[in-house]
Amino acid sequence: MNDYLVGKKYKLTKRLGKGAFGEIFRCHNIGSKEEFAIKVEPKKVKHSQLHQEYLLYKYFSKDKNFVFTGLPRVHYHFTEGNYNVMVMDLLGPSLEDLFCLCKR
Repeated sequence: MNDYLVGKKYKLTKRLGKGAFGEIFRCHNIGSKEEFAIKVEPKKVKHSQLHQEYLLYKYFSKDKNFVFTGLPRVHYHFTEGNYNVMVMDLLGPSLEDLFCLCKR
């Protein structure tokens, strides 16, 4: 999926990892060059975990006390082709990276 364009403005550049329900990539806005993370799950899943995650971020973003607690802002959430996608802030190392850093 590298070099794939999402939402007509987010270009996937590098696969960062794979989780229980999908994959995560680094991407950038082709206009601003700002970097983001994008989560991708197959559209054919019976219950979209990505949509549930989106709803949680949306709920918490309404409470201004949660703005600086390390939760990413969601910039795009949609179904494209055979995938559900969510573009969000790129916050830092993945859990897998942190596990490796701490020798599990």
